[in-house]
Amino acid sequence: MKFFITFAALACLFTVVLADFATVLKDIDDVNAKLSTLNKRLQGTDGTDYFADLAITGDVDNLVKSLDTATKDFGAIDTVSVDQADQVLDKLQTSKTTSTATVDRLIAIKPGFQKAGVVGLVQSNVNKLATSVNGFADAAVAKTPAERKTQAQSLRDSIVGDITRAQKAYA
Repeated sequence: MKFFITFAALACLFTVVLADFATVLKDIDDVNAKLSTLNKRLQGTDGTDYFADLAITGDVDNLVKSLDTATKDFGAIDTVSVDQADQVLDKLQTSKTTSTATVDRLIAIKPGFQKAGVVGLVQSNVNKLATSVNGFADAAVAKTPAERKTQAQSLRDSIVGDITRAQKAYA
């Protein structure tokens, strides 16, 4: 009887840990979806439409909320296995591809934002996004097992490098 109770307790604990990691994967999917939405909006504008530019702020706010949620949930996990780290790295590779395209477009349409008079707003958006990107990237690297730490750090540096390029362009 004690064995059964102990086994059941361990099974429940294991399920909670898996649920936490499943939440992190869901969070990263949400970040990727929000990043994709922002990228599509930027790809569809030249930055000269004031009202369309305001919608970009909403997309940034949604992405920041998703990143902050993912950071909090990632921080709540005790350990990440190598297999779990591989899953996260695969998802973050998608983030990297989209973040590069998003930042490239954001920089390319700066003259349109200048014409619309929203450069200050865009600069504020980029800075708050940078804060959330850095927080999430640092949390992800901190939880990565030693076997994948170099790969995670490299991906982190690349993603943070993208947002840093945007900050420099709008400084």
